[in-house]
Amino acid sequence: MRKSHRSGSPALFFNSRMRLGSLYTEQYRTIRSNLDILQKSTPFKSLLITSPGSGEGKSTVAMNLAVLMAKQSYRVLLIDADVVHSGIHESFSLDNHEGLIDVLEKNRTLVSLVKETSINHLSVLTRGQADPDTADWIKMERLSEMMQEASDHFDRVIVDSAPVLSNSSTPLFANVCDGTIMVTKTKVTTKESIRAASEKLVHANANFFGVILNDYPMKKRSLA
Repeated sequence: MRKSHRSGSPALFFNSRMRLGSLYTEQYRTIRSNLDILQKSTPFKSLLITSPGSGEGKSTVAMNLAVLMAKQSYRVLLIDADVVHSGIHESFSLDNHEGLIDVLEKNRTLVSLVKETSINHLSVLTRGQADPDTADWIKMERLSEMMQEASDHFDRVIVDSAPVLSNSSTPLFANVCDGTIMVTKTKVTTKESIRAASEKLVHANANFFGVILNDYPMKKRSLA
């Protein structure tokens, strides 16, 4: 496992807005608590975070959930599986020269390419260098092996995939993850796209945990 993060804190939502006692923090903690409750009846280690389309906030959700789980002292691995738009490495100031693509295409071991972050208990597998045809050569057997390796070394594995409707790799990841959460956004995500994305996930035999709605208007209130 590499210690390749640079100095400084990642410029993430939880650093700039998720202050103690804020509504933003409590919303994420509620999601984490719901997952903790779900864990009792439906044990899981790996969780896919996706969305119907782009710009709906799935990567922000994936990163923040990973951080909050790490703060529970779980050993957390965040995997950047978005072969369309990779951005997690930038948020954590990590090198993206090698990563997921090398594990799947070149049979590199996952643990040899995982990078530690400045956040205790949180590691990241960046995407690596991808091309438009990445999904065409992903083999289910190798993907399953990688997820098993991740589960062997970490308590929680959060996978940030490409949007369901924009890349054929997402159903593959949904099939090998223990659970799937779909992120939507107010005034951006349509009912039609939710329906189409849900159908794709069902066909992939995804274990669908639920939907997170971003940017829903709420009145400010005191949480004291």
